[in-house]
Formats: sequence, structure tokens, C-alpha cells
Amino acid sequence: MSLTILTACQTTGVAPISRSLPPASNVVLDPVSPPRIKVGDDARVAWKREEAARKENAARLVRSREIYEGVREAYGK
Repeated sequence: MSLTILTACQTTGVAPISRSLPPASNVVLDPVSPPRIKVGDDARVAWKREEAARKENAARLVRSREIYEGVREAYGK
């Protein structure tokens, strides 16, 4: 029976883990275009559709950025 000692594999501590994540993407998180308005659409209905789409897109954009930044923060710990 022989004894093998691997002294070169011995460590003195744990190396810190480092991750490099890209910054939030403006391409992915930009709001989409508002709904198209057709000729003959009631202006009030078209305006409300555009307003609703704008609000939804803004809320989605803010939430997406918050989620992404949360992921970046969690990886930094």
C-alpha cells in the first residue's frame, strides 16, 4: 500500500466568486410602439387605446428593469 500526498492541490481559502453581467439592455426594455390608428377610427377610442398602451408599456418597462436589477444585485452577493 502506498500513500500519495498532493500538496499542490491544497488551498488556504476560498476564492471569491465574480460574475460580470451586462447592463440593462435598452433594446430589450424599450417600450413598444403604440397601437396603429386606422382611417375612420373614432378619435376618442383611438386616443384611449393609445393612452392605455402607453401606460401598460411604461409599467412593463419599469417592472422589467426592476427585475433585471434585482437579478444583478442577487448575483453580486
